[in-house]
Amino acid sequence: MDKKLTRFLFRLMVVFFVGIFGMGFFSESLKPILLPNVNVAIIGNTGIKRMVKQTGRIEAFSTESLRCLQRVEILEVAAKKGATVQAGDPLIRVRVRATGDQAPFGQVFDQTESLRRQLEDLEFQVYQGDNQAVQAWHDFSEQEEQARVILSLYELGVIGKREWQNWNRQRDELEISWKQALSSQADLTEWNREEASMIQGKIQQLTGELIDMQEQCSIEIDKNGWIVSPATGIVTEVSEVDSQVKPLDTIMKIAEVTDYTSVKLVTEISLSDYQWVGDTLLVHIRTPFGLLKTYTDNIYQTDHQTVVFESVFNKAFAEEIRLGQTYDTIIERQQRFMRTVTIPKSLISAPGGFYDRGMGTVKIIRQEHGILGDEFFIQEVPIRMVVVGDERVITLPLQGFVALNADHLESGTKVYINQ
Repeated sequence: MDKKLTRFLFRLMVVFFVGIFGMGFFSESLKPILLPNVNVAIIGNTGIKRMVKQTGRIEAFSTESLRCLQRVEILEVAAKKGATVQAGDPLIRVRVRATGDQAPFGQVFDQTESLRRQLEDLEFQVYQGDNQAVQAWHDFSEQEEQARVILSLYELGVIGKREWQNWNRQRDELEISWKQALSSQADLTEWNREEASMIQGKIQQLTGELIDMQEQCSIEIDKNGWIVSPATGIVTEVSEVDSQVKPLDTIMKIAEVTDYTSVKLVTEISLSDYQWVGDTLLVHIRTPFGLLKTYTDNIYQTDHQTVVFESVFNKAFAEEIRLGQTYDTIIERQQRFMRTVTIPKSLISAPGGFYDRGMGTVKIIRQEHGILGDEFFIQEVPIRMVVVGDERVITLPLQGFVALNADHLESGTKVYINQ
């Protein structure tokens, strides 16, 4: 009896080990059949793109507005709207009407001329490097503060808000440079060349801005009543014959266009869209030649909660330029972060929605070492979404592979990984 029991136990052990060996031998072959198959990916930091689709318009970089300090009557128009004119071409013939409504405008013009002369004197005194520069600076500052010349030009509509803000910015920069130079030198005669050159450069910039503003205040009328073109470009606006134009109202506008570099693509988007794409970006224009990259020249916010991009585009587009044409545009930003990963939005579950610094979950593969070798299980882990793009999300790093087709599998499910 003991021998039979021993023999039985021996046979049972042999069968057991043969079974274990067989399971181990055939398990790898059976796994693809018995277990759910899952594809995985190693997620790296490839960055994301944020895009806003909009419509852009072709405009001139610079537009000359012709105004007069007096009331004039339009007698004849030589350059119609849309006409291309050269500098010096006759544009429009006028007759001055005798009225007294130009007095306040003439006063502003005189103050502007006085301010320009003081800027030129200030530049000369800085160049000379003598103590009279202090008095010249005092005279300029006092004149500007009391007369408020540039503000008056803005309120009269001669200059726009951007020109007014640009003057204030440059004026503040000049004052900061002046104070720094005074604090570093006991005597103005000891100014070094670098300081004097820097201040002179800022004064020259202000003088140039002021001259541009002056030119917008008044135009010359020859003895026959003709006004000639001050620039080469395209007429975009013109007053009608027999109409009367009040002082400083626009008589004619000329878009200064000579080649592709003197026009721009203007794209306006909402403030929320701008906050979405950020300020480091590319603007693409969709043309008959395909999608062309443009180069952002200026970005500014308007009073009605929008942001405007002014862009220069590829030279290949030059022959198709038409002022006023509109084109589909794509504003795009690609963003990367160090020590992060970029995951397709389709793999992330975010019940609370996709937003920067929001929370979500993603399914990864958890690996365990068992008696039959490595085993793999689905595990759903939380992630913090650092930045959310249109199609991809930048998150903090993950441990393990990301499951690509595990939407229907619950956490803890044993799976087979396709190699």
